[in-house]
Amino acid sequence: MTILQKVLLSNLFILPFIVFDDVPDQLSGLGEQDSSKFKKKIVNWIAAFWISVVLIIGFSIVYFFSQATTFTVSANVEKLSISQFPRQDYPVWRLNNVFLHSDCDESYDKVSGRLFLSHETFIELTKIQKNDLYIDLENDSSGSAGYFLTDDGIRIALEDCSTIRVPVGESDSYVLPIEGIILIGGEIKESTAVTPVLYGGEISIIDKALLINEFYLIDPVKLEMGDIFVIDDLEVKSSGIVRVGNENGFSVNYSGRGKRGYIKKYKTENIEVKNGFWTKVYNDPSLIIIWLIWLAVYAVCRTFIRLNLEKIENT
Repeated sequence: MTILQKVLLSNLFILPFIVFDDVPDQLSGLGEQDSSKFKKKIVNWIAAFWISVVLIIGFSIVYFFSQATTFTVSANVEKLSISQFPRQDYPVWRLNNVFLHSDCDESYDKVSGRLFLSHETFIELTKIQKNDLYIDLENDSSGSAGYFLTDDGIRIALEDCSTIRVPVGESDSYVLPIEGIILIGGEIKESTAVTPVLYGGEISIIDKALLINEFYLIDPVKLEMGDIFVIDDLEVKSSGIVRVGNENGFSVNYSGRGKRGYIKKYKTENIEVKNGFWTKVYNDPSLIIIWLIWLAVYAVCRTFIRLNLEKIENT
C-alpha cells in the first residue's frame, strides 16, 4: 500500500462529517430575504451532494459484503475429497494397470482404460507417504459409481462402493484433472495409528478491481501440518489438477470462487479466510478513485456555496 493511499484513507472517513459545518452560522447573520434567496440557490447542490453520499455508501456496502473471491490453493496432501457441484459432470480419468475392486471387496480386476464417474458420486483420493494411491468411490443415490471402459472395449460397471488402487513406482506419474467441491486434508483421529494428513500448502486470494480490468493479489495464507481446507458458498465448481508420483502423498493445485474459505485445525476453532472489508480497501485502487470523485463533488459543492454566500454578503 502506497503512502498516498494511506493518507487518503486516513482522511476519507473524517471529511464526510465536516460537510457545510459553518454554513448555518453564516446564514443566521443574513436577512430573511437574502437567506431565502441563498437557500433556493444551493438547495439542489446540497441535495445532490447527500444523494451522492447515499449512493456511494450503498454501492460500497454491496461491493464489500456480496462479492465472491477467487481462491487458489497449492498443497501437498495425503488425502483429498471431491463432492459433485450441482449440474456438474466429472472429468474422465485415464488409468493404466490399476487394480479395480468393484464392490469394495478383496477380489479385483487389473485393467487399463478410462474411468467414467456418475453424478453425485463422492470421490476420495488417499496416498499415505510413498504407498499406492487409493481412489474410493461412493454413490448412495443412483446405486452405481460409474463405469470403467477398458482399452479392449469392455465396460465394467462400478457398484455404489468401489475402490481403485493405482500402483505408484519410481517411474510412475499421473496427472488427474479434478472438478467439484474440493476438501483437502484428513481429520486426525486419536484412535487411529496412521491418519492421512495435509503436509503443508498455501492459499492465495485473487480478486478483480472494481472499476479497472486488473486483478490484485493478497498476501498468501499458509497451511500447516494437519490442517483441513474447504471453500464455502461456491459460485462455480472448483477445478484444478492432482499430480501423483513417487513422493510422500501427492500435490494438488486448484482454484475456486466463493465468499469465504475455512481452515480447520485440530481441536481449535475454524479460521475464516476471505477478502474482507479492510483488505479490499487496502488493495483495490478503484475504491480510492471512487472516494476521490466523491471528494471532488464535495469540494465543488462547498466552493459554490462559499462563492454565493460571499456574493450575498457583499450586496
